[in-house]
Amino acid sequence: MTDTASGEGPSPPDLPSPLLEARGLVRSYAGAPAVAGIDLTLRPGEVLCVFGPNGAGKTTLLRLLGGGLRPDRGEVRVAGSPLTGSLAARARVGVLSHQTFLYGHLTARENLRFYARLYGLADAEARITERLDGVGLGARADDRVSSFSRGMRQRLGLARTLLHDPDVVLLDEPYTGLDPHAAAVLRRVLEALRDGRRAVVLVTHNLSQGLELADRVAIQVGGRFVHVAEARALDPAHLEALYHEVVDSTEAGGAGGAPAPAVPGPEARGRSPSEASAVGLGAYVRQVAAVAGKDLLQELRTRERTISMAAFSVLVGVLFNYAIDPTVVRPQNIAAGLLWLTIVFGGVLGIGRTFQLEAEDGAFQGVLMSPAPRDALYLGKTLGNFVLLLGVALLVLAVFGVFFDLDFGQSPATLLGLVAVGSLGFVALGTLLAAVSTGTALGETLLPVLLFPLLVPVVIYGAGGTGRLLADRPVSEVAGTLRMLGAFATLAVGAGAVLFRFVVEE
Repeated sequence: MTDTASGEGPSPPDLPSPLLEARGLVRSYAGAPAVAGIDLTLRPGEVLCVFGPNGAGKTTLLRLLGGGLRPDRGEVRVAGSPLTGSLAARARVGVLSHQTFLYGHLTARENLRFYARLYGLADAEARITERLDGVGLGARADDRVSSFSRGMRQRLGLARTLLHDPDVVLLDEPYTGLDPHAAAVLRRVLEALRDGRRAVVLVTHNLSQGLELADRVAIQVGGRFVHVAEARALDPAHLEALYHEVVDSTEAGGAGGAPAPAVPGPEARGRSPSEASAVGLGAYVRQVAAVAGKDLLQELRTRERTISMAAFSVLVGVLFNYAIDPTVVRPQNIAAGLLWLTIVFGGVLGIGRTFQLEAEDGAFQGVLMSPAPRDALYLGKTLGNFVLLLGVALLVLAVFGVFFDLDFGQSPATLLGLVAVGSLGFVALGTLLAAVSTGTALGETLLPVLLFPLLVPVVIYGAGGTGRLLADRPVSEVAGTLRMLGAFATLAVGAGAVLFRFVVEE
């Protein structure tokens, strides 16, 4: 803890350098401070236990310390490096929140393997087995997390937290929902964390459990540390009496437990430093592939988006097949425009749900706290959506080919390339705007409102080029169309990669 927070004198010069530092942390929601000027310093081997009533800002504090939130003011440093914008600093932190950051449709092993790829672990499989055995889940490694009890999820969440062997461990109510056996397993793991080389922050309502594990305790009320003490100077009865006295007097506006003075911090919100420069190309590509692979594996398990997109596409083909009188209108004359409208509307059904499974158990928060650059996450989500939409587009081509008796011309490869390039631009914009609409009250309803006006060039150029190819015109006549769609896709991907970090950061 800092000198200002603990009331101690200057630290002896022979102490190890701090692993975790916070200076003047402030974070507000709708003008109400959740964290109001907290300072702390933790060195290797130190365990800080934070107690406080509901609404005291403890979870917000842990999210700030873990990089899941950016402070309004102040700064967090990990091993001397600013946490904001530093991938290396994020890689040294492990966070277990109220939510376990797990994907229910993946197995325990698959969840840990996904995170191992985000963290770039070379010995991933050995670590995964070791961590699963360590929390007593080795026998359930290949079972889906959706079949796990709350206690099993919590233990797997702890295995995820420790998978990359972090120097700083942040634990938010780790005993929640655990039966006695699971609690004993957790306690054994937590005691092992006191190995002299990590800094641990533990938030809990259980005063006695926290006191047994802690070197120092802090009582947080109203977003501030109002009392900080050495754990060895307290016993459970004394701590309980002190806790109630401090909380009651502080909430009543009394003088009990004067808040620790805040160190003035710099303005912290705004553009974060570039992240991709800190990641090698090979690691970056693997992170992109990990996100895309995880999304596609979940879709393979659930088939929620695939079924709705495919059903819509087939339904359009069937309806127009029976609605059009071929003696009045040649189906081939309207097939190109109808094909692209079907791809766009069917795609919106799937892309609109891009982040639904990410919200399950707070999984995307765990991804955002990993050392994967924001643009790598965006490109991974875009790649997964692109593969999914391309499969649907091929289905649409097949359906229209059957019902409208289409001849795909002399260059079917050019037609496929046209559809692929147009779909990439569509998906790049759709993925970004799906992230924008996810956190709003309108949700999926907002996506088409934002997306459709921007897709006009894709539909116009895509339908025009497709029409010429279906009419068996020379490939050279669609070269300009391909260039325009390629330029649109390049701009869309580039803009999405730049803007995504501002959309997802809180």
